[in-house]
Amino acid sequence: MKKHVLFLILGLLLGTSVKGQIKIGDNPQTLDPSSVLELESNSRVFVITRVNDAQMQSITPLRGAMVYNTDTQCVHFYNGTEWINPCDQPDEQTFSADAIVNFAPTMIITENGTNFNFEVGQITGDNIVGTTVNGDFHLQDESVTTRKLADGLITLDKLADGTSAGELIRWNGTNWELIDETGLVVTEQDGIIGNEITDAADGTLVRSGTGIVGDEFLLDVSPLGITDAELANNAVTTNKILDANVTNAKLDKANIPISGFQAAAANIDLGNFQINNLLDPTLAQDAATKSYVDNVADDDITSASFDAPTNVLTINEGASFVTADLSDLDDSAGVTANTTAITANTTNITTNATDIANHIAADGDTDDENELSDLSLTLTTLELTNAATGATGVDLDATFATDAELLAATDDDITSASFNAPTNVLTINEGASFVTADLSDLDDSAGVTANTTAITANTTNITTNANAIAAIDVTVKPITSTGSDITLTNANYTVILNNSGSFSTGVTLPTAATAPLGKIFVIRNNSGGPVPIVGATVPTVSDASAVWVQNDGAIWQQIN
Repeated sequence: MKKHVLFLILGLLLGTSVKGQIKIGDNPQTLDPSSVLELESNSRVFVITRVNDAQMQSITPLRGAMVYNTDTQCVHFYNGTEWINPCDQPDEQTFSADAIVNFAPTMIITENGTNFNFEVGQITGDNIVGTTVNGDFHLQDESVTTRKLADGLITLDKLADGTSAGELIRWNGTNWELIDETGLVVTEQDGIIGNEITDAADGTLVRSGTGIVGDEFLLDVSPLGITDAELANNAVTTNKILDANVTNAKLDKANIPISGFQAAAANIDLGNFQINNLLDPTLAQDAATKSYVDNVADDDITSASFDAPTNVLTINEGASFVTADLSDLDDSAGVTANTTAITANTTNITTNATDIANHIAADGDTDDENELSDLSLTLTTLELTNAATGATGVDLDATFATDAELLAATDDDITSASFNAPTNVLTINEGASFVTADLSDLDDSAGVTANTTAITANTTNITTNANAIAAIDVTVKPITSTGSDITLTNANYTVILNNSGSFSTGVTLPTAATAPLGKIFVIRNNSGGPVPIVGATVPTVSDASAVWVQNDGAIWQQIN
């Protein structure tokens, strides 16, 4: 089949290369003479190469090449030097309030959606060229107020001329006026300047000086004179506090939340105290309470299946599953070993029968209880009370432990056990030591029967699987493309959710009980957002991803 398709494609390419023109889609007989490649369809579209940003940047194609970038979700074209994203360039004209020539700009540009708003900002002295502003022409009367004049801006040459030499400017309570020195009135009681300060009002200040010219009164803050009454609220800033001088007693810990501090830089020791009143966690690294952990739902095991040909056991728990290879339980090798062991046992039974007959002849009777009599145990010494002359008892102290020794002994618990099916050897580990037991002599006649039954079942399963494989439909399945909600039927296979489509209920699957067992749907989402899936173990399919679901007879299981 693949060869036939390949030959067909080659034939089309070779056939069209003679004409130098190709048309794909509807009306292939209608081709414009100026077209090299022409596409026509009312239900299908031309999809160019789809790559992510890293893959696109690694490609250096011919000038004019185009790809669809799945990260930016936009078509890019190559200009011969770099990849261009036209989605980032809605307009070549841009605006900026950054200074280039004038480093004291007065224009404010504010972007509001697609609109740019231009406003006059603040005009400073740097923006006014010397001698360019005419007060009589450009400025309204009384428009320049004190707040508009910069500090230190009014120089002496800006003041109007006086009427006579020696004039002073004085505020008379209503206006400024020009006066001469004779108009000044000295208000000091004794005419001595410097004795106006009489003393400090309280202990926060200390007075120095004698109150005469050259030794005027001076006020200074007295040592430790600044108390809580003299400090305004929020007057002491961080820079005023000497490092390492805020002690534990100075912290208002009852009103400072832990969240007011930065993240911990080391482990925190709670001193065997609890953390109470935690919220339920939302992130993977959040702490959780005992109640929350106890109430976390656990999926129960939903089903289990065993594949006899591969000896694989599959256990399903919710949407997940685990497998176990039970090939080591295949006891075909053990059956052969057991058959050999049975033969050896038959030989041993015959040998034992001969030994028993010889023992009876040597013992003189068949009584198995008259060989030892009148035994006595003294402490740890075992002896016969009617022993022959010169006989001695046997001290069992080195062989058996007394009750006291058993109580004092340390006994390692059995830590593990393992069974090697091919060799029939059982290994039991106890602490640092272990013992082994060869179980080959166990009669496995029941196992032989079970294996024979299993082999018969396996043969049946192999036939069933062969028939199932032969019945698998390997034909090419159609692809369904949609931009709206869809309910799938058994005739659907692969579904593509179109870019910019509108979905509410999303993709609804047929009832699993009525669909063929093992049927698979492939759902690809190019819509730009998550889309719901109804009837499957997976609730949604994320944007720019695909979900495969298969019918297990009860529900559609996600298998990718």
